[in-house]
Amino acid sequence: MIRGRPILRSVGLFTALLIGLPACSVPRTPEARRIAPDGIPPFLQNQVKQRPVYLLRGPRLTPVLMPVPLSLSPEKTVEGLLDLLRTPLTVELRRSYASRLERLPNSIEGYDVKLNAVVGDLVTLDVTDSTGIDDQDPSALGQLVLTITSVPGFARVDFVKNGKRLSQVRTGFGVDQAFVATPVRKESFDQPIAVSHAPLFFVKNGRLRPIEVNFDGSDPSDSALYTAQLYLAALEDESNLEGAPAGYRSLLPGLDATITEDAVGNLVLSFGEKYRKLSSADQALAVGQIVQSLRLATQIPTLPTIALVVAGKTVGTLDPASYQDLVDSVVDSSEPTDVLDPTTTSTSAP
Repeated sequence: MIRGRPILRSVGLFTALLIGLPACSVPRTPEARRIAPDGIPPFLQNQVKQRPVYLLRGPRLTPVLMPVPLSLSPEKTVEGLLDLLRTPLTVELRRSYASRLERLPNSIEGYDVKLNAVVGDLVTLDVTDSTGIDDQDPSALGQLVLTITSVPGFARVDFVKNGKRLSQVRTGFGVDQAFVATPVRKESFDQPIAVSHAPLFFVKNGRLRPIEVNFDGSDPSDSALYTAQLYLAALEDESNLEGAPAGYRSLLPGLDATITEDAVGNLVLSFGEKYRKLSSADQALAVGQIVQSLRLATQIPTLPTIALVVAGKTVGTLDPASYQDLVDSVVDSSEPTDVLDPTTTSTSAP
């Protein structure tokens, strides 16, 4: 019995110390109090992070890193993503990637996507008032599914229309079309392409020079025709030259240039009537921009003879190798380093 007294004294001393300490718990108040923003721990605050937002480049989807607001509320996070997809693109973003980047049109134009519910990792969207966003619109569906599931915690997306859940949706066009059961995961859609950063030939001081630009590129599995059409569109798009060194220009805008295939699969380059109004030197430079750029495309290992059509009439054939003499083999030392050294692709001197 005597041995127990020191233990009791220790317990009493410990209790006294606790009573004398300042309060460490949340103070008891009769009503709730608002905590100042700087008093909220960082891990509990809403955050804005760079995450991929999927935009349309023609019929394809491209991930573009953008500041995405992430909320403690899953519902607010999804609603923020929907607003982000509806917001018009900034001029800077179009210049940085390509002028043909697009988002879902806003609700006034017919696309009125609303959040229905968030349950666990499943996000359900209501497309009742939409036109086109249903099982027949894989581009719009892909934008929504891929953008939402890029946020950790969201893995599946379901769709409701007129009070009924869509049982399946289409995830591709043409030969790639496929219908998958809902809810949809990101794996159901074709892997999107990234923005291409590759050399294209432009004109400076009456010569051809390659510079690196961002444009609608193709992946290694694309056909030569599809690649050629994308390269031509990039050469016609003058916004691709914004930020390029002074003096670079393209002769192709306004010439109504198109690239098609003939019956046996050979490329056909066509120009409108305005092509005839160019000087012979500028005609050669305009064609040279195209053929020299295509010779740099990895999707076209060899560029065969191309048929030339002007204003609907076949003029003759083009030998891509003959335009090599138009390539300038000298680059001014004053130009930025992002201008490629054409000596890697040219064997002729100016």
